[in-house]
Amino acid sequence: MAKRKYYRIGKKKFKKSHIKTITIFLYILVSIYIFPFNDISVEGNEAEVIVDSVREGYTPVPQGTDYTGIPYMSKTMEVSAYSELDSCHYPTREGCLTASGKIAEVGMVATNLYDFGTILLIDGKEYTVEDRISKRYNNRIDIFQGYGKRAYYAAIDFGVKNLEVKQLN
Repeated sequence: MAKRKYYRIGKKKFKKSHIKTITIFLYILVSIYIFPFNDISVEGNEAEVIVDSVREGYTPVPQGTDYTGIPYMSKTMEVSAYSELDSCHYPTREGCLTASGKIAEVGMVATNLYDFGTILLIDGKEYTVEDRISKRYNNRIDIFQGYGKRAYYAAIDFGVKNLEVKQLN
């Protein structure tokens, strides 16, 4: 069976490379339609960007709410644990580098729901958000257990629990 040199769309013939180009172009057009740019005007060599403060259907997330826009102070969430052996993506001489740029230590947590430096009360202990977690676990908080095999097995023993989480700051 011979490979196709052309693809037909209606009465027109297109090469495979043209189909890819058209697909990318349509993707860009749809993206611009769904996520419109701000008003941009160009005069000479200078460009002025006018930021729309309020777009139709857009409401900024107020401080003190999670990504769903629901106010939080205390709620039950999935909490798990991790250690240096199973989750050190950026090892350094001092230890594991977290997403906030600090070296991981016991008392730190990883989550995508809170800003860096947020203090959380979980199961009666205070933890500081200093790391991020995989997007597939967006609704979870991961507690750092420490370094070495003992911490690794402690993280495994911890498992996944539904615990009350309270934001302190």
